Amino acid sequence: MGENTIFYNAGFKSYEITRCKEGAETWYEWTERSRNLMKRVKISIKVLRWLISVFIEASKVQGDSVKRWKVKDLYSNFFCTLKYNENGRYISFIAIQGQNKAVIITPESSYNTGWGNIAHKIAKFTYEPTTKQKTQSNKGKALGVSFKEAVRNNRWTTKSTKKAHILVEGDRLNVVNVTLTSETDLPKRCIVGKFQSTLREIPILNDVRRWACNTWKSAIGVSVFAMNDIHFLFELPTKVVAEHVMAGTWVWKKMHLNLEWWSPITGCWPEVVVRDWVWIKVLGLPLNLWSHKVFKLIRDQCGGFIEAEEEATLKNHMHWAHIKVKGDGKMVPKEIEVTSEGFVYIVPIWCEAPVTFRKEATRREEQHYGPMGNKGFFPSLVLKYVEESDHHVGTSTAGEKLN
Repeated sequence: MGENTIFYNAGFKSYEITRCKEGAETWYEWTERSRNLMKRVKISIKVLRWLISVFIEASKVQGDSVKRWKVKDLYSNFFCTLKYNENGRYISFIAIQGQNKAVIITPESSYNTGWGNIAHKIAKFTYEPTTKQKTQSNKGKALGVSFKEAVRNNRWTTKSTKKAHILVEGDRLNVVNVTLTSETDLPKRCIVGKFQSTLREIPILNDVRRWACNTWKSAIGVSVFAMNDIHFLFELPTKVVAEHVMAGTWVWKKMHLNLEWWSPITGCWPEVVVRDWVWIKVLGLPLNLWSHKVFKLIRDQCGGFIEAEEEATLKNHMHWAHIKVKGDGKMVPKEIEVTSEGFVYIVPIWCEAPVTFRKEATRREEQHYGPMGNKGFFPSLVLKYVEESDHHVGTSTAGEKLN
């Protein structure tokens, strides 16, 4: 702890404030301890300095009186109230962060002495000398880049990915020289959430976008993207804003939103996990074949029926029929032949199996030996760069049509 923690007493309680450096912002964890209870709240430097001013203002008030203060920090609301009872005066601090609520009571050490000593100790703890930092404009970074390259640049591509080399080894792509994501890259301010939904009501993309814009009004320009397994990616304007969102608890229609930071394996399944169901899409089925009996036969060919998407039975669109079948998808055929009224239809089947991952084996020597036994010699391996494409090359396992 040392320089990052201070302690003080008030009444029969002890308090501690700990400085925590997390990502782009410094947080302060304020803890109240009594004989049978411990309460804790995490606040920003802005709120802590506001609390210091409240302690100072409350110390100027003499006698039994009530006074209130309020401040808002992005998505959190904080309230302070000067109150009194038979035991003396005290300040009630209430933090409301999403669905989280924390209350910390700071009593006065003796009547009408105020909280000046506490305010002075906290102020000294939070004091940070300002240092002039040279800021470099980003305008110069674009020099030397053609308009065509700027337009084709993928907004999700990180700095390390741009510098990485992609090697083609048979049917395997090997991306080398990729380091961890930089703090300034877009994925660092992205969080992934999933609602604890029921089968009766599954949130769709438009609902989540509307909810996020109304709930996180301070985050101007928040973007929401649908992912597989009913996950949603939230792109926040800055990492500080993303950290404030992560600190709260959020609910949509009585369904809690579980949030976590984006990681390279977000949305992927471990290879050792075997799924017992998968969604398939029967693409472009002709209207004369759109019947429950045909669906049932197709399901039997693909592993067995579990359930069908509601839009398939209501015929809200005719792009595809969305069906949930048994198995992990490995036995699902790519297409099925259907004969009707003298025509043979080749119906494509899209299996929405998720991306799986495993830890790469560290056998560098074997990978770097060529046919002649010389390390680093690749006479039979063709190395080339693979251009990025905006076309869809992955899969999705979401159970709802999101657009």
